[in-house]
Amino acid sequence: MRKVLGLTTFIGTGVGLLIFSAIRGESFVYTILLLVVAVLFFIGLPDHYKELLK
Repeated sequence: MRKVLGLTTFIGTGVGLLIFSAIRGESFVYTILLLVVAVLFFIGLPDHYKELLK
């Protein structure tokens, strides 16, 4: 249960930071870099979940 709460907190924090950064985006290059980070974040989530199940 504690690990699930930790993963949920990790996801919430990551999504919150991405949304805050997207709202504050100042340039096109910054937005593209943010999208790359967001894609990598969401690609990595299944790996974290699989590790949690072990």
